[in-house]
Amino acid sequence: MASKKILFAAALALCSATSAIAQSDFGVWTEIGVEKSFNKKFSLEASVENRMANNATQPQRWNAAIGGSYKPLKWLKLGAGYVFIYNRNFQEAEEKYKENDEGEIVLGKDGKPIIEGYNVDHGYWRPRHRAYFDVQGKVDVGRFSISLRERYLYNYYVETEALRDKYRNPSQPGYSGNLYPFNGMEFMKYEQEMDTKKAKSKHSLRTRLQVEYDIKGVPLTPFVSCELTNELSNAMQYDKVRAQAGVEWKINKKHILSGAYLYQNENQEIGPNESLHAIKLGYKFKF
Repeated sequence: MASKKILFAAALALCSATSAIAQSDFGVWTEIGVEKSFNKKFSLEASVENRMANNATQPQRWNAAIGGSYKPLKWLKLGAGYVFIYNRNFQEAEEKYKENDEGEIVLGKDGKPIIEGYNVDHGYWRPRHRAYFDVQGKVDVGRFSISLRERYLYNYYVETEALRDKYRNPSQPGYSGNLYPFNGMEFMKYEQEMDTKKAKSKHSLRTRLQVEYDIKGVPLTPFVSCELTNELSNAMQYDKVRAQAGVEWKINKKHILSGAYLYQNENQEIGPNESLHAIKLGYKFKF
C-alpha cells in the first residue's frame, strides 16, 4: 500500500508541464451517459457528448462512446471502449516562406523568413474512430480518494477534403493588376483548390491523476484532476495538458449530475499553440 501511495504522489509532477500561450478560447462541453452495473466488478456504459467552441458559439465536436470496465481487485479497475468522433476543424492559415534553389528558407534583412504567401484551409468536419484501453489504481486516504489512470488511445482519422485558398507573390511596386488581401498583406496571385487530408493514425498515452473528497453526510463530491497526453508514435512527445476542478452531485442511486471548470493547453511544437477554458456539464443515469 505504501508503494502505491508513493507512486500517486510522484505522479503530481505531471501537472508541471507548461507551454507559452498564443491564443485562448472558451467552450462548453455537455455529456449525457448511462451505466449498467451487473455486479460489483463488471459494468457497461454509453454516452454522447457535444463540445461548443469559439466562445461557445459554434459546435466543434460530437462524440458517441460505448465501453466497459472490470474490477479484479478493490483498488484496481480495467477498462476498454470505442468512441466515434465527428470533429470540426476551423479555418487554418499556414505561412509559406520564400526558398532558394536548394530549398532553404530565405531570410530578410531583419533576419526573419520572407513570407511568399499563405495556404488557408476553410473549416471542415472530419470523422475519427477511437479505441481505448486503460488501467486505474485507487487508494483512500481518510476522506480523500486518490486515483491514477493510464489510458492508451488509438485514433484513426478518416480521409476527407477541404477547400483551400492559396495566396502567393506579395505585391511589388509598380504592379497594377488585381490584388488579393490577406492577414495585412496584399498578394498578386490567388487560386482555390480542394486539398485532400489523408487518412492517418495516432497512438497516445493519457495519464490522469485525480483527487476526490467525500463530504460526510453531503451528496456532493468535489474533485480536481490533472491529465497529460503524450504521443507514443512520436517518441512520447508531450501533446497537451488538461486540468479540471469540479463537483459531482449524486441526487440518488440512479441520477448523477456533474459540473467542472476545465483548462487545456496544447504543445506548440506539434500543433496550434492554443489554450482552452471550458465549462463541463454532465448527467449520468445508473441502473
